[in-house]
Amino acid sequence: MRQLMKAVILKGYREMEKLEYAQVPKPIPQPGKVLIKLVASSILPKNCGLKPPL
Repeated sequence: MRQLMKAVILKGYREMEKLEYAQVPKPIPQPGKVLIKLVASSILPKNCGLKPPL
């Protein structure tokens, strides 16, 4: 069984409420490719074209 990783998925368009936390299969890098471990990230509405919550 493949390992799982945490993900935040946008399930709609332009609304922060459409962001969902999920467990998804960890990608397997193809030959000549690398897999980078991300330790932290952020999501800003203005960077994603999302409407900020009121």
